[in-house]
Amino acid sequence: MSFSYTQGFMSCEDSVMEKNANLYSLIFVAIAVAMFFAQTLEGLMFSISGERLTERVRKEAFKAYLRQDVHFFDDPANSTGALSTRLSVEVAAIKGVSCIF
Repeated sequence: MSFSYTQGFMSCEDSVMEKNANLYSLIFVAIAVAMFFAQTLEGLMFSISGERLTERVRKEAFKAYLRQDVHFFDDPANSTGALSTRLSVEVAAIKGVSCIF
């Protein structure tokens, strides 16, 4: 079947072949432009959702820290520096998983 299609395309006149080639070239360019905008939009949406997820997780973790008993902060593993490091590093790892960038 593809052989007959190829023979039909090759047996056309030069003007018809040029018209078909221009049409198919234009279609490929249109598809490329559409894919460019689709990929850009996809990256933008994943970045926005990753930022929102990171912000929400960071807020919830901070709220959980504020609800802890005073004895929780006496442990050296839960010092101020350790907790702030945990907020920045571990929550940023979630963003790295959720985003493509």
